[in-house]
Amino acid sequence: MHPFIKIICLFVIIGMLVALSPERVIIIAVSLFLLIALKGRHYWQDVWRMCWRMKWLWFSLLVLYGWFIPGSPVIFSDTIPLVLIPSSEGLVIGILRALVLLNIVTAVVLIIKSTSKEALIVSIMWLITPFKLFKIDTGVFAARLVLTMERVTEKESEIKKSLQAKQKTGSFVQRGIDTVAGLLIDVEQQARKTPDISVSLPYIKMPAPTQWLIPIVLFVILYLI
Repeated sequence: MHPFIKIICLFVIIGMLVALSPERVIIIAVSLFLLIALKGRHYWQDVWRMCWRMKWLWFSLLVLYGWFIPGSPVIFSDTIPLVLIPSSEGLVIGILRALVLLNIVTAVVLIIKSTSKEALIVSIMWLITPFKLFKIDTGVFAARLVLTMERVTEKESEIKKSLQAKQKTGSFVQRGIDTVAGLLIDVEQQARKTPDISVSLPYIKMPAPTQWLIPIVLFVILYLI
């Protein structure tokens, strides 16, 4: 599939997930995980790695929806205060939101793993072509977007080490602020010292007319669910 069509399909999937239709979310999840299974173990590992990095976000969704959305308690107990028991309605919504996020993560992994960096840059340039009207260099923006994603991934270990080094100084929030500020300064300094990198962008033909039908058919199928 053409890389530009992949990105368009990603936006179609995200747009269809916004409505939070349980049937639609489950069908998309099953379809994406079948694709991941066909692609091989490396895809599974990348999905798991990204989900593990977002573990606190999953936990936040559970607490936010389970304990802050009113509804009937999951269990009734004389020993546990009612305020400490999550609502069944909140947990259902929280699980649905988590599954939506998991679908998006899986779709992004499929696109990144199955497409070269250079092809992604060209496809993003095509996507943001209208911004040229505002004198925005779409090539530079697309290249920085893709390369920044790689750079942030490389910084993960440094973030953990920095948080551990500051764990005895100040509150958790203050440590997080100090860590992010320090890393931003470090990235900026490294960017100044690093020599310019030439990125050779390939010539990519426009998608075949039949491929333009893929996102249209995908939209129609998901809309009818």
